Amino acid sequence: MNKQSISQFEKELSDFLGVKYVALCASGRQALFHLLKYAGAPSKVVMPAFTADIVADVVKYAGAKPVLADVRSEDYALDSENVDFAKTGSKILISVDPFGNPARLDELHDFCQDNELFFIDDAATAFGARYKNRCVGSFADATIFSFGLGKSLALGGLGSVATNNEGVHSFIKQRVAFSSQGLTNFVRNFVASVLTNETVYSYAGHFVKQKRLKTQYAHLSSQLAANPSQYLASLGIVKLRDFSLELEHRRKVSLLLRKKLSEHGFVVQKENGKSTFNRLMFSTDYKANTILRLKKQGVEAVSLFGGFPVERGVCPVSDSLASRVLGIPVDARVVPLMEELFG
Repeated sequence: MNKQSISQFEKELSDFLGVKYVALCASGRQALFHLLKYAGAPSKVVMPAFTADIVADVVKYAGAKPVLADVRSEDYALDSENVDFAKTGSKILISVDPFGNPARLDELHDFCQDNELFFIDDAATAFGARYKNRCVGSFADATIFSFGLGKSLALGGLGSVATNNEGVHSFIKQRVAFSSQGLTNFVRNFVASVLTNETVYSYAGHFVKQKRLKTQYAHLSSQLAANPSQYLASLGIVKLRDFSLELEHRRKVSLLLRKKLSEHGFVVQKENGKSTFNRLMFSTDYKANTILRLKKQGVEAVSLFGGFPVERGVCPVSDSLASRVLGIPVDARVVPLMEELFG
């Protein structure tokens, strides 16, 4: 690993976000996995029911149990008022900034402090978003970002953990360092567990369970053992220079699309602060028909987050959103197509 390009990119990311530390990881998934290990997994982890399946997969792979809580219908983000029933026995809360739109991070921060929960903000699609005049990344105990394809700062890979906690930062850096040493997964994780103050007994006790999880989530095993790419870090340094201008352009396009959708009866996702608009999200009672209409016009409308297999009625808002929400690209080329479709 080229430490110079990695370190420089970490420094520029921390300056951009206004936080003390950023640790670069191979992906957002790896960032979340290591962060869960720091925060006390295996444990129960409170997380929103309306989010990507991969979040729950990483939680389970870390040996923890996802406890799903409902979201608000207007912004699709975790509502702290819905967490009370779920927090018993939990040590960790994961909030998601859906599609680049910040959650109510100050409320969640206070809730986690009051209930002694480690607060992780999954801002995989929200790098560059702002909430109450601060960058997303500075509210939670630690925040994860992803720089994969389709993300706000799209490099084709990499992720990071942003934090003001030196202990979190040191733990993540040590974990990531062992990903590049060419050791077997068992030796790598065993040595890392000792260096990061996990007891040998604790690690050995979970070894059999971890082998079963690696079989069940084979798609994650190799991803979580990768190391950050120096080439992508160098690319990130270059792309970060014009990133604010790119975000402003996306914002202007999104305002045009939001206006057009709202004028024609679609309920657009409420914006908290300044979103990165990973996609422009809206809900409709005529989801299938809307997808067909947009497709004929050349606009890709995608249905995201089908919902987790939980008992119906436990998270009713998430159930409803899963059946009604669509997303379209925030792209200037989409604007005239929408004009033609809706007039």
